Amino acid sequence: HAFAVGALVEYNSASVGGWIPAKVVALRPSGAYDLDCKPAVPASKVRAAPQAAAPPPAPGPQEFEARALVEYFSESRQGWIPARVVAYNAADGTYDLDCKPHVMPDRLRRPVGRGGGSAGSAGSAGAAGLDPIEEAELEEDARRSTNGSLVGSARGLSDGRASDGRGSNWASQEDDD
Repeated sequence: HAFAVGALVEYNSASVGGWIPAKVVALRPSGAYDLDCKPAVPASKVRAAPQAAAPPPAPGPQEFEARALVEYFSESRQGWIPARVVAYNAADGTYDLDCKPHVMPDRLRRPVGRGGGSAGSAGSAGAAGLDPIEEAELEEDARRSTNGSLVGSARGLSDGRASDGRGSNWASQEDDD
């Protein structure tokens, strides 16, 4: 196999004891290569460089807006937990959640099993004209008020993060993922 001048190759170096990256700077009439690391290298000691890994695919479109209620698949809990989107990272297509930064979109979904609707769906304003986040917060407040307490409601936390209703923020549940 003949390599053109400028080709990226690997050279089997006796002094290093293995293959090292190199670049062809000249091809000699004898068939030997002048490499950027050594002249007159026999063709038997030159091979094609491995192909560079393909660049990661471009991030997809942003699916969730900041403040959206979502469910996040937690590896440590092996299940879906409630979360809130804090920000979208356009550079890598990930989301910062109130419980974990840089989450890949395939580990997020709209909330399921909350009164039959998807509380995080855009454009589904309820009868009162509230946005989906406000609707979900009101539903959560109403559900918690049935037992006589509003412990940890999403609006009751001073830092704006949601709660699991047991007095602990979701953020403290996912630090180990």
